Amino acid sequence: MRSNGSPGTTTRTSTSCRLDVADSADTMGAMAPTEAGLNLAEHYAAAQDSGMRRELVDGVLIVSPYASKRHALAATRLSQILAAACPPELLVFGSPIDVDREPATNLQPDLSVIRAEDLDAPATECRPLLVVEILSPSTRRFDQTLKRQLYGELGIPSYWLVDIEVPSVTVLELDGDVYGDATHLEGANRHQITRPFPVEFAASDLTTLTS
Repeated sequence: MRSNGSPGTTTRTSTSCRLDVADSADTMGAMAPTEAGLNLAEHYAAAQDSGMRRELVDGVLIVSPYASKRHALAATRLSQILAAACPPELLVFGSPIDVDREPATNLQPDLSVIRAEDLDAPATECRPLLVVEILSPSTRRFDQTLKRQLYGELGIPSYWLVDIEVPSVTVLELDGDVYGDATHLEGANRHQITRPFPVEFAASDLTTLTS
């Protein structure tokens, strides 16, 4: 599916390996690997969509609009909070990095924490200790369902879902290869989270208009 430049509208082409997450939520459950799908090399070689974010799930291209300014503000605020508490052996990334799985999956969390020793590791080998997704209307279902499953399969210990509308932060911790709810932050109530390192904040800290 190809965006025609108008929000919320797409034009379908002959390819069966592209999904616009701004389409009907019913489409989300229909994603599946196809023989015509892309592999990682083809995904990286493809031209970037103007104004769109591109991820890959088992050969299916997932496209979504870039973040709103409020989304970006929350990412900046959380990055600052995490960076201030981060121990020297870990690194905080306040913008997307590639988290890959051969042969055909590329995910790009909004924020992540990795081991410093993994800085130069290939995206197929580097596994963050924490990934964070900031929910938006176009990606909410993708982040809450499929990405939750995929990050679990990749063995990432902690997954946070930030909802800037409430505001709230749902902290998920891995049990086997499935995430369970560990902590829920909402509004101005401060809470300490212990993984991947101790940090204390309130969900409202991410949406305030003053630093």
